[in-house]
Amino acid sequence: MTAQNRRFVPILGILCLVVALMSCGDDGAPGTPPAGSESSSPSDEPSEPTPGTDDDVSGEVDATDPGDVGTEADVSEPTGPPPETVDGIILCDPDRDDECPDGPCITFDPSYDGGLCGQFCVTNADCPGTFRCVRISTGADIETACIPTDFCLDRDEDGYGFGPGCAGPDCDDDDPETYFGAPEQCNGRDNNCNGLIDDNPVGTGEDCETGFPGICAEGRQQCVFGFMECIPRREPAEFETCNGLDTTCDGLVDAVTDEETGEAVPLTRRCYEGPDGTEGVGQCRSGTRVCEEGEFGSCDGQILPATVELCDGVDNTCNGLVDDSPVGVGTPCDTGLLGRCSEGVNQCIGGEVVCVQLFQPALEETCNGLDMTCDGLVDAVADPETGEAVPLSRRCYDGPP
Repeated sequence: MTAQNRRFVPILGILCLVVALMSCGDDGAPGTPPAGSESSSPSDEPSEPTPGTDDDVSGEVDATDPGDVGTEADVSEPTGPPPETVDGIILCDPDRDDECPDGPCITFDPSYDGGLCGQFCVTNADCPGTFRCVRISTGADIETACIPTDFCLDRDEDGYGFGPGCAGPDCDDDDPETYFGAPEQCNGRDNNCNGLIDDNPVGTGEDCETGFPGICAEGRQQCVFGFMECIPRREPAEFETCNGLDTTCDGLVDAVTDEETGEAVPLTRRCYEGPDGTEGVGQCRSGTRVCEEGEFGSCDGQILPATVELCDGVDNTCNGLVDDSPVGVGTPCDTGLLGRCSEGVNQCIGGEVVCVQLFQPALEETCNGLDMTCDGLVDAVADPETGEAVPLSRRCYDGPP
């Protein structure tokens, strides 16, 4: 075949195709067989697809064709989980309007990262059913949208959330104890959404029992690291005080523990009621007051200065002098001797009062009505032979010299 003949072959092919298309039935439908043919009788029943063929001339193999191995089925139902709804309202992602079948995804609170499917409006007449045209916040602007007036997106069911039907906004819709204006709890969280954690939570400052003894038993509730604790109102004192209270919080009232025996010993206080400068001088000593029923008692055991000095070898008047002019010293006394030797005077000797005689026996008896020789004979002497008393005598002569 020459080159010229080869140029006409494609043209001839096109002409043949045109002729084939024009050879249609009388009704003009392409591919209709001629009248009188067996296949030309109409049928009310849809024809069954022939396996392995494209009976509907769609360019694709029928999905019901068992011979379609490895092809994707023509499924009209949507796949995946159904959209999340609240009270029949579809929740959506504001960045994807394709999630809403009949309108845009409307954000109704800038603090919530989700939205709901709805439509913008001007008046209530623009909204269907019980929907109302409600002012909503979409961020920087305030717009109106068709939303049920009782709609509230409240995931934690505390009555607070996002939507006009909520009691108020919620800063944590996963915690039913957290929303704007909620009572602050001591739990390490910001329940009232004011930006402060455990900010004066409920119960703070209320009276409580600490479980400690004494003055430490009374306490006040205080939130400490998310837990309510009973903190004592008063700290234990360093030393116990006589006031009827356990001020050191050791379980002992007005008492201390003896270090040796471990027993409770009442509080005591040294005392002295004598003149200044006399304590510790002579016999003077301090005493002790014992705490009883919150008060110190009398000063027991103290020794005060005596009003008079005694002859006892002690400084009774606490003036620094022992037996200084004791009482009774210098007074007359009876020595127990005879005659004039019986006269004596009391003196303090060695811490004792002694009757010291004032006169010693005379060598000779004197006629003076006294027993000068302290032998029991007054104006007489004992006869050496008989031992009898012989009156004193003196030779005398009254005649002329």
